[in-house]
Amino acid sequence: MRQKYSEERVLVEHGDKLTFTEDVEFSSPSAAAAVIHGGRASTIQSLLLVTALLSVPALALAANDAEHYASIVTVDALFEIIGDQYSAVSFEDQGTAFTHYYSAELDRSFLVDEELGTVCNTYEGSAMLSCFPCASDEVSTNCP
Repeated sequence: MRQKYSEERVLVEHGDKLTFTEDVEFSSPSAAAAVIHGGRASTIQSLLLVTALLSVPALALAANDAEHYASIVTVDALFEIIGDQYSAVSFEDQGTAFTHYYSAELDRSFLVDEELGTVCNTYEGSAMLSCFPCASDEVSTNCP
């Protein structure tokens, strides 16, 4: 089953973590544990897994983890995470074209540099921020 979910892109790799891209209903705790564990799981492993999953908020299971989201740098990887459930707004900042993608399900924004075709910033919430560390009119020791 794990291979099937991987082939269908329901279970995707992000570094050393696996993430479900959609809700999956299993026929038993043992079936769930086998997919997550990567092979047969004992009854005790199954019960421990179910107990652990029941104690974690649902969205956290998908990874409300800044490190996880920061590892998403390609547009393909971004769409694996947000699927087709997002809003998109194109904008320009300091002469560079960007697209702001917002996933309401994750309550997370992703900024894509259109010239480079990469995700340059990700953060919680729907505000349109920037990929630049400084505002266009900001002058300081960090922003000459």
